[in-house]
Amino acid sequence: MVLDGAMGTMVQELAGSDAGLCDLLNLSDPLLIGGIHARYLEAGANIIETNTFSANRLTLEGHGFADRVAEINLRGAQIAREQADRFNALDKGNPRYVAGVLGPGSKAAGFSTDVEHPGARGVTFGLLAEAYLEQARALQEGGVDLFLVETVYDTVNAKAALFALGRLNEESGVALPVMLSATVNSGSCNECGSGCLSGNGVLSGRLLCGQELEAFLISVSHFPLWSVGLNCSFGPESMKPYLRQLRLAAKRILGEGVLVSAHPNAGLPDLMGRYSQTPQIMAGHVRELLQEGLVDIVGGCCGTTPEHIREIAKVVEEAGLETGGGVEGSNVLPGGGSASGIGSAADSANALSAGSASKNRFAGQRPLMLSGLEPLVAGGDVGGGAGAFFVNVGERTNVAGSRKFLRLIKDKDYTAAVEIARMQAEGGAMVVDVNMDDGMLDAVAEMREFLNRLVAEPEVARLPVMIDSSRWEVQKAALEVLPGKSVVNSISLKEGEEHFLWQAREIRKYGAAVVVMAFDELGQADSFERRVEICSRAYRLLTQKAGYGAEDIIFDTNIFPVGTGRRSTGRMRWIFSGLLHGFVRIYRVWG
Repeated sequence: MVLDGAMGTMVQELAGSDAGLCDLLNLSDPLLIGGIHARYLEAGANIIETNTFSANRLTLEGHGFADRVAEINLRGAQIAREQADRFNALDKGNPRYVAGVLGPGSKAAGFSTDVEHPGARGVTFGLLAEAYLEQARALQEGGVDLFLVETVYDTVNAKAALFALGRLNEESGVALPVMLSATVNSGSCNECGSGCLSGNGVLSGRLLCGQELEAFLISVSHFPLWSVGLNCSFGPESMKPYLRQLRLAAKRILGEGVLVSAHPNAGLPDLMGRYSQTPQIMAGHVRELLQEGLVDIVGGCCGTTPEHIREIAKVVEEAGLETGGGVEGSNVLPGGGSASGIGSAADSANALSAGSASKNRFAGQRPLMLSGLEPLVAGGDVGGGAGAFFVNVGERTNVAGSRKFLRLIKDKDYTAAVEIARMQAEGGAMVVDVNMDDGMLDAVAEMREFLNRLVAEPEVARLPVMIDSSRWEVQKAALEVLPGKSVVNSISLKEGEEHFLWQAREIRKYGAAVVVMAFDELGQADSFERRVEICSRAYRLLTQKAGYGAEDIIFDTNIFPVGTGRRSTGRMRWIFSGLLHGFVRIYRVWG
C-alpha cells in the first residue's frame, strides 16, 4: 500500500512560510488542506494522513488554541474523509483509507532536556495520555479508518499514546487498526519542528531517548499493532539497514502478521532546509526496498510531494508480486499475502479492511522478553539461538534489603543511589530491582524520582527494571516513567479474584510482565499441593481472562533456593513444567 507524502512541504509550497502551524488550517483554510489530500490521492496514495500532527492539547496550548483541540481534530478527520470518500466513489475497486495522525508532541516524558536536572520531565505520562485520548476521540468521531502514531522519538510518549488508544477502544467498543512509526536519528527537522528528527546527525539506529529498535519493539509488544515502521530520519537509501533490522525483529517480537511501513524523507536537508532528492531518484531507492522485501506500506515524509508519491506508486505497482525472496521470516502476511517478500497492495488492503489489527502468529515456545534501552531475552528459541535461562536480578537498590540505599534515599542523595545501581549493572546484573516501600518514605514520589534519574544513566538504563512493590500506586508511578518493558513484583490472589484481575489488567495496559506470589485468600502456600493449586489458578486467570501470554508470567513459589537437593525443591519443577512449558524464569541475587 502507498501512504501519502508531507503535508508541511505542500503547505509551505502553496501558502508560504507564514502559514503558521499547519493543523490550524483545518479551521482557517479547509479547502487548501482538502486540495492537498486530493493531490496525494490522485497521485496514487491508498492511505492519506489527517493534518493533525501537532493537534494535541499540550502543543496547541503554546499557540493559544488549547480550547479547540476537539474541533481541529474533528475537522482534520472530516476533510480527509470527504476526499477519500470522493475518490472511493469514483474508483470502487481501489479503496482509500484515512489515518488519524497522532504526532509525538513537543514535550518528552521519557527523558530530561535539562542536563542540570536529570530527574526533571517536561510532561507526565498521565497528561500525555489524556491529551492523546482527547485527540483520538475527535479523530474517530470524524471518521478515520485507522490511527498512525508517528515520528516516535520517546518510547514513554509512544506508550502513552497506545495507552490512550486502548482506553478509547474500551470506551467506544471499536478497535481501529494502529500503525506505529519511529524515527531513529538525531537533529531537528526544518519542516516539522521538534517532533521530526531528520538533521545531519549521526545515524545511530536508536531513538532519541537512546533505546535500540529491538528494545523499542519489546516495549510496545503488548499492544496489537497493525503495522510498525520508520519515518522521517533520512532518505530511503539510508533507512534500508534499519528497516532490515526492524523487519526481522518485528516478525520475531510482534508476530508474523504485523506489517512493516516506511515513509522516509526526500533525502537529507541542505543548509537551507531544502530536500533535493527528486521523485525519480527517491522512487529508485524505494524500488530497492521493495525488491528486498523490507516494506509492505511505503510513502514519504519531509520534502516529499505528490510527484514523489506518484513515482513511488508506480514502482509499487510494478513490483506487485515480483519482489525478491525478502528477509528470512518476513514472508507471511495477513490477507493471504504472497510468499515472496512483500505482498501486493491488495493484500495489505484486505488486512486493513478486516477492521482490526492483524492477529500475531507465533510458532513454538515464546521467550520472556524484557527491555530497558537494550533488549533482554530469557529462555526460548530466539532467532535461532536461546536466550538466558537464568536472569540475575540485582537487589541492592532496595530499601528493605539495603540499609545504605535506604539512608541515601532518605537523605535525597540520588546521585549516590544511582551509583549503587550502576555498580550492580557492572557486576553482572541483568535486571535491576527497585523497592521504595518503607514506612518513613513517600514510596510513590521516591520511586518516580529515582527511576527518572536512573534512566538518565546509560549503563543502568540499558537494563530492564523489576518494580518491587505490591502497592498499585507505586507500581503505576514506576510504569509511567520507564521506557522499557518491566517486571512488576508482585501481584497475588490475597484479595480475591476480582482485585487480582483488575490489577493484572491495569499492569498489562503498560506492557509489563508480572511476578505472581503464591498467596490466595487463605494465606501463603505452605505445601506442594497448595503451591500447585494457587499457581494453576493464577495462570488460568491471567491467560484466559487478563490477556497474558505464558511468557510474561513469573511465579514466586516462596522457595528461596534454586536447588538444595531436597525432594520438595525438585518437586517445584513440576509447576514450571506443567504451567510454563519448561520455562525457568528468575534467579534472584541478593547483594
